[in-house]
Amino acid sequence: YGTSKALNEEKLGYPVLRLNEFDGHFIDKPHKYCNMISLEDYEKLRLKKGDVVICRTNGNAKYVGKAALVTEDSEYAFASYLYRIRPKKELISSAMLVSFLNSKYGRQEIEKQSMQSNQVNFSPAKFREIKIPIFSGPLNQEIDKIYYVSRQMVMESKKLYNDSEKLLLEKLGVLDYKESQESIAVKKLSESFMENGRLDAEYYQPKYDEFEKLIYDGLSN
Repeated sequence: YGTSKALNEEKLGYPVLRLNEFDGHFIDKPHKYCNMISLEDYEKLRLKKGDVVICRTNGNAKYVGKAALVTEDSEYAFASYLYRIRPKKELISSAMLVSFLNSKYGRQEIEKQSMQSNQVNFSPAKFREIKIPIFSGPLNQEIDKIYYVSRQMVMESKKLYNDSEKLLLEKLGVLDYKESQESIAVKKLSESFMENGRLDAEYYQPKYDEFEKLIYDGLSN
């Protein structure tokens, strides 16, 4: 199991992977950190290339048993409701295991072994009881190749998206825009409800008018 110590959003300590950072069949960068674990414990929990991370418990059964592949050595520890599997490569590759667990047939095995209470639980002990087919070496290698290539393509597409977003914001002149913290706006009835039918206060916050003006100014330049 991972760490059950309290996490923080101030980036204090070590990054800790949660279910929230499962990105399809892969993992993404953690958003929370922990400064209450020792270096020794961190090194034990640190995720390495080829690790398979599995969700142990959740209130929603569809998330229990969900698996993600670690495609490179990381700086991340992981939370207590997850656990790590390091499969024997001569039996099954990490990518093949993730592929099976997330498949229809893997889900059927997980659901058969999951324990139901307030939270649905699929423990490492129950993991050992599921039936996992043994595939040929060449098929394992092919699945591995597909997984690592697809991961690379996902990362490249995210970079292209971020670059495109940055370029658009730059062209609109709002790249370094900092929204107004002012939360009060005074509007006449003729400038508000009679004009657009809106009476909710959030709609008239100054930051929206400021941002709209920036967009129009950027387009007119």
